[in-house]
Amino acid sequence: MQIDQRVQRAAEKLERAKSELRQAKQQATALRQKQEAREREERRRAETRRKIETGGLVSIAGLLDVDRGVLLGGLLALADVVSDPQRAAGWKRRGDDLLRERGQARRPTSAAQ
Repeated sequence: MQIDQRVQRAAEKLERAKSELRQAKQQATALRQKQEAREREERRRAETRRKIETGGLVSIAGLLDVDRGVLLGGLLALADVVSDPQRAAGWKRRGDDLLRERGQARRPTSAAQ
């Protein structure tokens, strides 16, 4: 009878271990899904931010009221030529200069503080 009791206890112990393993797997799956959802949300927010910033650049360029087709056509033309490093460098300088000017214009001067 003693052997049967040991076998029974071992079987119960095995079932508890299996149950704990199932729970651990479920928790790991839930954590993985939660992490994936967080990462998707971060990517979505970053993409939204990029779109908003791009819209801001369109506004700075004074193109908000331009027909969408015209604007898209112009951007497509830009995409065709932006691979020219000299052209791109010139455009970048011009854009960076304007952004810098606008940034300085928005900062309060020490006299205004």
